[in-house]
Amino acid sequence: MHYVAWLIAQGAVPYRDAFDMNLPGVYLIHQAVLGLAGPSDLAWRLVDLAWLAATCGLLFTYARPLGDRLEGVFPPGGHRGVEESGLERGAPL
Repeated sequence: MHYVAWLIAQGAVPYRDAFDMNLPGVYLIHQAVLGLAGPSDLAWRLVDLAWLAATCGLLFTYARPLGDRLEGVFPPGGHRGVEESGLERGAPL
């Protein structure tokens, strides 16, 4: 994907000059990361971390109306397991 994004940045037309099975949005994301942060491994790890944080935040926001604060973190039913295990009261593992 990096190579195809680089080819597109050089003026190649996707699916005519270079073929890959991914949709064009993936190349746009790769071009943006390569343009902003460069091709380093650290840049991609930070992108992965940011994507994971955004996904977790959206899931928490979506699950929060289902119940109290812990049910926003643990899936429904998982909160009851935490209560019954004693972890909520600080019981040793």
